Amino acid sequence: MKKHIALCLCAMVGVAWLGACSSGETVAITMETVGQDLGAQGDGTADLTVDAVDFTAPEEVDTAVPDVGPEPGTFGWPCEGSEDCFSGYCMETVDGFVCTTQCTEDCPAGWNCLAVGDGPDMTFVCVPQFGTLCRPCHDFAECTQGGGGTFCADFAGGGFFCVEECDEKKPCPAGYECAGMVVAEGSIKDVCQPTAGQCGCLPKYEGLGLTTQCYAENDLGTCWGQRGCVGLELS
Repeated sequence: MKKHIALCLCAMVGVAWLGACSSGETVAITMETVGQDLGAQGDGTADLTVDAVDFTAPEEVDTAVPDVGPEPGTFGWPCEGSEDCFSGYCMETVDGFVCTTQCTEDCPAGWNCLAVGDGPDMTFVCVPQFGTLCRPCHDFAECTQGGGGTFCADFAGGGFFCVEECDEKKPCPAGYECAGMVVAEGSIKDVCQPTAGQCGCLPKYEGLGLTTQCYAENDLGTCWGQRGCVGLELS
C-alpha cells in the first residue's frame, strides 16, 4: 500500500513539474504541500480514508392496481332490478343479484352464454350456474334464468325449492352436494342439494316475500299449506 501511495505522489509531482515547465514559471513542490492537499496526518502521511457508502436497498413501492370493483350498471354490479343494468338483465347468483352482460360465445368461469327472452326480444347474455339454488318456488319458471337443467323440487313436504343438475364437470358450490333426487314428474336427476338436508331462507331473499307450498300426509289424506320467508326463517 505504501509503495502505491509513493508512486501516486511521485506522479503528482511529475505532472505539476511538467505544468510549471509549460507555463514558464518555477513552482516548488514538496512532500509537505502534497500532504496538505491530501489531508496529511500529524506524522506526515496522507489520510486516504474513504467514508462508508450506504448501499441499503430502497423500500419496495407498491405498484399493484387497487381492485375498485365493477362500474355501476356493468357486469358484476349489485342490482335490484333490470333497470339497474346496462344489459337490461339483473341475474341471480349464489351470493346475490348482479348485472350481467351480453355475449356471443364466451363468459367468465361459472357463467354460460344462453338465450333469454322470447321472439324479437331474445338475446344472449351470461347466465350464472346454480344462481337459484334453494329459492322457494311454486313451479319450474321461478327457477330458470335461461337454458335448462333447473327444477322446482319437493323437499319431502317441507316445501318446494329450486335445484339444478350437476356432474363431475359441473360440481356444486360450497354447502351443496350432488346427489340423486326425484324431480319433474317423478324422474330422478343428479342435482345440487344442501348438505344440511333442507333449504332455508337465504340472506339474498330477505324482504322479497317469497313463498312455497308445504304439506303433511297421513291415513286421512294430504294437508296442504304455505310457507314464506320471514326474515331469514321459513314460517
